[in-house]
Order: sequence, then structure tokens, then C-alpha cells
Amino acid sequence: MARCGKGKEKGGSRICHRDGDDNMEDNMSDQIEFKVGNEYENRKGLFEVISIKSDSMIIQWENGEKISTDIELQQRIIEDMEIERQQSKRLEPKDNINRKKNHRRTSHSGKL
Repeated sequence: MARCGKGKEKGGSRICHRDGDDNMEDNMSDQIEFKVGNEYENRKGLFEVISIKSDSMIIQWENGEKISTDIELQQRIIEDMEIERQQSKRLEPKDNINRKKNHRRTSHSGKL
């Protein structure tokens, strides 16, 4: 499955920017392909790619702020965010199992 954080085309349809499977650590050599007019998400929020020239691009966040930024920098930020999401998903099921066990112990009579 191809994924890489949030990326949307105009019109709201989901697009993918990464080739390969869900194991992000094994696919770090894959590059995110930014496209003019598409939306992506970095740590500051959703932004739209306004223009691309050589190794940089102009992006604009939802609040109207525009900057010129290095394409590789934005790729690394988005890749890091996706790795963090994947790591938190791996931890989440264990937490849910523990919560369910604790809930079952106290939910009926309040006694263990």
C-alpha cells in the first residue's frame, strides 16, 4: 500500500505519494512526490504546494502564510511524522488490551 502522511488532490480525493508497503522503515529510500495544487501535512499543519522550482517549492498553509522551502526538508519531516504514527500504532493495541482487562476486573461489582 502506498502512503505518506496526508496528501490530497483538489476535490478532496486521497492520493498516495509513496511506492511500497506499509513498513516505512524499509522504504525510506522512496521519495515523496510533491505536486503543485496538492495538499500535504507537516508539523505546522496542512499546506498546499503553490509552485516547484528546482530543489525548492513555495507552500501555503491554511492560514495564508507562504514560504519557500527545501523539498528534501519537507520530505524528511513528512517521513518522520509517518514513522511516529506507525510507532504509536504499534504501541496502541497493547494499551487497549490493558484497558480492557482492567475494565473487566472492575466493571461488574467493583471487586476483583
